[in-house]
Amino acid sequence: MLTITDLSVAFPASCVQALSEVSFFVAPGETVGIVGESGSGKSMTALAIAGLLPPVAKASGEIRFWGRRFVIGVSSDSDWRAIRGVELGVVFQDPSIGLNPLLSVGSQVSEVLRFHLRKSKLEAEKETVRLFNLLGLYPAKVRMRQFPHQLSGGMKQRVMLAAAICCRPRLLIADEPTTALDVSVQAQILCLLKELTAAADTALLLISHDLGVIAQLAERVLVLCAGQLVEEAAVAELFSRPAHPYTRFLLASVPRLDLPLALKVPAIEDNDQLLSGCGFASRCPERVSKCLSNPPLIRLSHGRKVRCHNRR
Repeated sequence: MLTITDLSVAFPASCVQALSEVSFFVAPGETVGIVGESGSGKSMTALAIAGLLPPVAKASGEIRFWGRRFVIGVSSDSDWRAIRGVELGVVFQDPSIGLNPLLSVGSQVSEVLRFHLRKSKLEAEKETVRLFNLLGLYPAKVRMRQFPHQLSGGMKQRVMLAAAICCRPRLLIADEPTTALDVSVQAQILCLLKELTAAADTALLLISHDLGVIAQLAERVLVLCAGQLVEEAAVAELFSRPAHPYTRFLLASVPRLDLPLALKVPAIEDNDQLLSGCGFASRCPERVSKCLSNPPLIRLSHGRKVRCHNRR
């Protein structure tokens, strides 16, 4: 359904290589998780897929979405608008930024239905009420008339989810959908994501630094480090037998009640040069001289890939 080929994003003015030749796919109805520390390129991947990269970014690569071909940096904004909102829904990390503070939340969801599906004002409002009830925004008719500042963080995230799914997209990108939410609201949002994508047979690309969230929802996991895809595996295989040193550090850094904190991921070193070689080489305890050259992404088994010179 979605195929990403050699996606690269750089910011030449600040000498930052945000993504470097990232390739992966998402099958229809599949839930794929993307994990990595802050600055690994997770959100930049989501922005590139949605055609929302900032103008100062220098990007390249190809995206194929249900037979449509998009060339990063070449395809026009009108090409992206043809799928964004209708076939591709996005839930952003911060709902306060994604919602217009001057408009009621109900009108913002209704606007999506009227623009993309050409529904009348009355039809759009009825569908918005149905979605608000489905997502637990009670009483729906009252919530529709409220403004973002009148809602809690969890409620605003539900409004964003309503806007993202109202056109029944084939792919939903959720970028840190539970950030800054308390544990109970986080669990509710995750359950809603799981139920809604299953009911509509919608594929889900779930971006998170929370490995517990990924373990709960994802079927397959992509691990990003310094803009590189360093490991890809089924969720059970990745958690039980991580192949890349960076993945092992991430898993070991998750706090557990039954074990002491075994490892801490070394801090990212300051680097004002574009990436060369393995993105984890400067922090890797298994580093060898050839790590200064970029390792290829090799296939270990069916559906299992790793980018590491020591895993041949």
